[in-house]
Amino acid sequence: MATSSLQEWAVIRLAVVQKLGCKGRLLFATVTELAQGRPAPTKMAGVDACNLANSDDRVFFRRTILSKEDAVAWYTSLAEGEKCTPVPTRPDDREGSDGVPFLVPRLIDDQPWPALGLPITEELFSRPGQQALDAAPFIGSVPGRVHRRFGHREGLDAFLLDRAAQAFVARRMHVNLSVYQEYLGSAAYIAPDPIIRQIDHFMVPAKDGRGERIIYRFVSRPGQNLEHLRLTTFDKEARLLTSFDTHQVPADGILDVAKGTCLGQYGYVVTHEHHGVLAYQPFVGFLRQMNTSIQVAPQKSVTVRVPTTSAKDAPPMEYQAAVEQEVASHSILGEVTSPGPSARVEAASQRRRSSTGSAGFPTTRERKRLNSSGRCCGQRASGSCSSILTSERCSSVSSCT
Repeated sequence: MATSSLQEWAVIRLAVVQKLGCKGRLLFATVTELAQGRPAPTKMAGVDACNLANSDDRVFFRRTILSKEDAVAWYTSLAEGEKCTPVPTRPDDREGSDGVPFLVPRLIDDQPWPALGLPITEELFSRPGQQALDAAPFIGSVPGRVHRRFGHREGLDAFLLDRAAQAFVARRMHVNLSVYQEYLGSAAYIAPDPIIRQIDHFMVPAKDGRGERIIYRFVSRPGQNLEHLRLTTFDKEARLLTSFDTHQVPADGILDVAKGTCLGQYGYVVTHEHHGVLAYQPFVGFLRQMNTSIQVAPQKSVTVRVPTTSAKDAPPMEYQAAVEQEVASHSILGEVTSPGPSARVEAASQRRRSSTGSAGFPTTRERKRLNSSGRCCGQRASGSCSSILTSERCSSVSSCT
C-alpha cells in the first residue's frame, strides 16, 4: 500500500501470554486509530518479554503500525481459535515476530461493529459523590470513542499472581489488568472524534440590557465541516433539571444561547447524524469569582529541636519554623451579587453528607444505634421507616408505618 500525507494510520498494542512450547494466548489488545493527517509513529524494534514468577509462562508485547484499513481488518477478524499477530503495513517495519499464530478466546462485542461508544467518566444524572465506572481506562487523557470485544481470563491465572508482570503490561498497554480484569483476553478499538477538533464554551456577563449567555464554539478538523452536528444542552438549578434543549450547530461553529442568569450548572452532549455521540460535558458551574492572596516568609522564626527517632538515645535535629506569615497582597477577581438558591442547596447537601456519610444514608454506627434503640422518629421499630439520621436526632424524610 502506497503511503502519502493523506494516509490514515493506527497503532496496535498486543500482549500475549505464552507457555514454553505452546502457542500464545491473547492477554489484551488495543487498536488506536490516529487522527487524519497525523504522521505515523516510529516503529518498535523487536518484542518486549517478561517471565512470570513460579510459572513457565512468559508475557510478550509488541507495538505495530498499520494503515487504518489493515488495522480494522485485523481487529474485526479476531475470533475464537488461531489467529496471527498483526503485520505492519510498511515493509520496512516488519520483523520475524509479526504474523505469528496465537490463540484467541470467544469474543463478545459490546455493540455491533462499527458502532462506537463514548466513555463517560461521570454519570450525567448521578447522585453527588456516586462513583462512576471507567468504561475505557486504556485510552488515557485524550477523548476517544471505543468498541470493545470481551473474552475471558481462562489460562491467565499465573499473570494475576505476578505483580511485576502486571506492571510490565500496564506500562505498555496503559491499563492495570489486575484492577480491570474484565479486559483479560479481550480487545478494544479506539477512534478519535472524526469531525470536531475542539469545543469551547463560556459564560458572557449581562450587559446593555441583555442577560447572561453561554457561547459554544466548535472547531472542526482540517477538511471537515460542522454539518449534521447537534448540541443537546441540559441545565440544573438547585438540584432541578430546568432545561433540556437540542440546537443545530451553525456552519461557523458559534452558538449563542441566552440564559438570563447562569447561576446553575450546565452540561451538553454533541451528536452527529452519521457518527453518533461525539462529545459530552457533565453538569458544571461557571467560575464567577476568584480570591488571590500572596504571602511572604516572615522575618521572625524560632528554632525547633526534636529527636530524629523515638529511641531514648536518638540524636537531636534542629530546624527553623516560621512564627506567622505576612500577607503581601489580597485581591478579588469577579463579583457575585447573589449566590442564588443553588449555593444554598449545595451547602446544605454538603453538611448532610458530612454528618451522615458520603451517599446521604445512615452510617454503620448510626444504623447500629437505631437497631439497638428499637425506635425511630418516636415510632416503634416494628414498622418500616425511611429516614436520614444525624448524631443528635432523626430527621424523617418519609412517614413511618
